[in-house]
Amino acid sequence: MPCSCVAAPLLVAVLPLAARGQESLPEARRGFETALVDLRSVDSPLVEPPADLFTLVEVDAPLGKNLAYLSRVEPGEERLPAIVWITGGWPTARGGSYVWRPGPLENDQSASAFRDAGVVMLFPTVRGTGPNLGFQEFFYGEVDDVIAAGEFLRRHERVDPERIYLGGHSTGGSLALLVACSTDMFRGVFSFGPVADMTDYGEREWPFDADDPEELRLRSSLAFLPTVTTPTFVFEGVNGNIEDLEKIAATNENPLVRTLALPRADHFTPLAPINRVLADRVLQHRDGPFEVDLEELAAAYADGWNARREERDLALIAALRGRGTPWSEPHTFTFTLRGWRDENARNAAERLSELGFSLEPLREEPDADGDPSLRVTATRTIPFEVEALLAAARQVAETAEDARVDAEGWTARR
Repeated sequence: MPCSCVAAPLLVAVLPLAARGQESLPEARRGFETALVDLRSVDSPLVEPPADLFTLVEVDAPLGKNLAYLSRVEPGEERLPAIVWITGGWPTARGGSYVWRPGPLENDQSASAFRDAGVVMLFPTVRGTGPNLGFQEFFYGEVDDVIAAGEFLRRHERVDPERIYLGGHSTGGSLALLVACSTDMFRGVFSFGPVADMTDYGEREWPFDADDPEELRLRSSLAFLPTVTTPTFVFEGVNGNIEDLEKIAATNENPLVRTLALPRADHFTPLAPINRVLADRVLQHRDGPFEVDLEELAAAYADGWNARREERDLALIAALRGRGTPWSEPHTFTFTLRGWRDENARNAAERLSELGFSLEPLREEPDADGDPSLRVTATRTIPFEVEALLAAARQVAETAEDARVDAEGWTARR
């Protein structure tokens, strides 16, 4: 196997002296050389963005010029807030058309809420991706490339150098935490679904010497979170990579690092609703430490989660009205749920009974793929009114999510 020893470059911006004597990540990396045992790179050209949304720019990085996607910035005198956003996946920060193509509300990895709010966005690519020089180091030299992207924004004539933020999702969130441990140049850091301990990634084929514990430690933000001096917010859904967020919450004593576990959320669903609130706060924030109310974020997620369900329910209500169903008349609404574990289905049925629904006996039946499952049927007789129906549908949907069963919809009869 080829071997390449890469000296750790001097970080562009370094932390002040570590708090309480804790060794900082830049201090730990000083003099260390990462040993690459597999020289990986992806040399395919980057997709050209729509000219009215983004431009490809060159960022001065430690190994040379790295390409990045910069959102369109109109001429003007006012300096604007900006954010460096690190995309997820393997390898992280590799670019692609999903940068400018917003995904569905349940999985919008474009973080388009910031751009829509008027925040300048920069999506960097890192070493070993696209036409960039170097090889993929997986959370080591890429830290310096992200810091270089921040420096690029600080020099931009339309960007307020004191209002630059950093965000990322999944592997991008992991890299964002390492950057937060390495510099104080960002006003705030938003990390969605990170892995803070490299050993939690499991038995992957790493391009570095994974038998060296120091290689793993210097890629694990968990060891260096006490030294973070920037307000840093970590988010994850309880149905996502929650173990790592819980590990951060259990060990972190730095008040600048705050975690938020979101119920009824997975690894992707928090992105759109949380970023909408963050984008507004970034746009409005001027002076002093950046702050955001975690309870407000949790409420925004809950509202977004219910809004997606209500959209479907309102379409069914409209269809009933279109067939002449009169308002206010009592109807029996039948809600169907499906579980693949006996315990989950019975928990859902018990909870719905406690909420006042009438339950039919659980019924075994195959799902669409022919796999065995349990069908839960719950009914409630209420007037045909929007608020009453939405409230009942919400109780069923929340019960299904908490019990880990599927809510398959409802029907109505007089």
